[in-house]
Amino acid sequence: MLEPKDLEMISSLFHQNLQPLIDVNNIVVKKVERLENDVAELKTDVATLKTEVADLKADVATLKTEVADLKAEVATLKTEVAELKGNVATLKTEVEQLKTDVSDLQQNFSTLNQRVLNIELTLENETNKNIRIIAEGHLDLSRRFTEASKISEEDEMMKLRVTTLENEVRKIKTHLEIA
Repeated sequence: MLEPKDLEMISSLFHQNLQPLIDVNNIVVKKVERLENDVAELKTDVATLKTEVADLKADVATLKTEVADLKAEVATLKTEVAELKGNVATLKTEVEQLKTDVSDLQQNFSTLNQRVLNIELTLENETNKNIRIIAEGHLDLSRRFTEASKISEEDEMMKLRVTTLENEVRKIKTHLEIA
């Protein structure tokens, strides 16, 4: 049977091997959170764009009623449309970056899964076998110690009996000398 010290050592080794995986997992979680924040910002930007498009429609209705201001309003609309195109181009770039990031995350997850599988296999095939070998050695040592301690106990009992008898002989001698 394993001693608590051995179990603590095994637990410590396990935690030392597991800690890098936990650290990588924490990094991946943080990146996913950042991606979720970016997606939320993109949704806000789309809502803003929808609002701006609605404003443009209102401006067009106003343009129909105000023919005199038509040229100035058209120039404004062209500028706003150019900005929208720039925003859409930026959004496309950001979406492509998000796709790349998601792909990288999938590859990282795949690598992590492989590493976890390798660790599990190592634990199952090597570590557990080594623990059994060590445990068997400890059992043999324990049996040998028990046998040796029995012999030592018998010697101690004999010494105690001899000491007791020597004391009794001294008492008898002392008693005979007095009488």
